[in-house]
This record gives sequence, structure tokens and C-alpha cells, in this order.
Amino acid sequence: MLFDAFPRIAELVGADVVQQKGCNLVIAMPGDTDHVPTHRDAPLNSNFEVVCWVPLVDCYGTKSMKILDRAGTHNALELLKEQGYGAYEQYAIENGHVLDLKFGSACLFWAGLVHTVEVNTTNETRWSLNHRYKNLWAPYGEKGSGYFEPLRLSPLTEVGIS
Repeated sequence: MLFDAFPRIAELVGADVVQQKGCNLVIAMPGDTDHVPTHRDAPLNSNFEVVCWVPLVDCYGTKSMKILDRAGTHNALELLKEQGYGAYEQYAIENGHVLDLKFGSACLFWAGLVHTVEVNTTNETRWSLNHRYKNLWAPYGEKGSGYFEPLRLSPLTEVGIS
């Protein structure tokens, strides 16, 4: 899957690509209320990161996640400032786009977009991976450069580093 996604990742972040050192596995069992709250990865992570979300099963409805576009993210952040977390979360739940993805597919999205997961009301468990990519030379955010490792470096960067 990464092989198929890599050209698009490089198109988005540039020739010198670093990736997070580990891959995150997320399991959403039916009815489990212990899940990541509505959030966006940046600015704590870099605003220059791309998240690759890979479902390991078919994902749909509450067995998936919802994501807002840039305008929706802006609106959600305004609600967070003005009315608090409850209004922010409710907006994301009501206005987020459900990612209906089949096993074997992936979704690339900007780390600054608000995304949310509702309680999985299906009778199937969701298994998914997420992994982050960015340009070597772009700001790293609070996690710093130690969170990443080189995936591909341009010839000039390799010469410069050596």
C-alpha cells in the first residue's frame, strides 16, 4: 500500500521525505466508548505533515472516522474558541465526511484537519493504521525531528549531508 501511495506523498511533501518511526495501530471495538477525542494533529505535530490512514477492514459509518475539510476545520476551531469543546465536537460529528474505505485502500490528509471518531455501533471491530510523513526541511512541531526517520532523500540532500 505504501508503495502505491508514495508517489502522491512525495508530490505533497517534496523530494526529501521523512516518516514517523513507528506505525500506529488503532482498534475500535463495537460499543467501546474509550476512543481518541475529536482533534487535529497539527499544530502539536507539524502543519507540514500528511497523515496516511489505512483501514485493515472495510470501514463505513461509525466503523470509520469523520473528517472536516479546511473550511469545516476553520468553523470547528471558531466554535472551540467561542463555545468550547462540546460545540466543536458536535460540529465535527454533524458535519464531518465519513471515510467509506475498503480494505486495501488508504486516505491521505493534512494533519491540520479536524477529525473525529464516534462510538462504533456496528458489530464489527475496526482495525486501522496511521502513519505520518513530511518534508525533511519543513518545521517539525513539538514532537521534534527524533520522531521521524528518512524515507527518501534527494541526491543533492545526500551529498549535502555527507
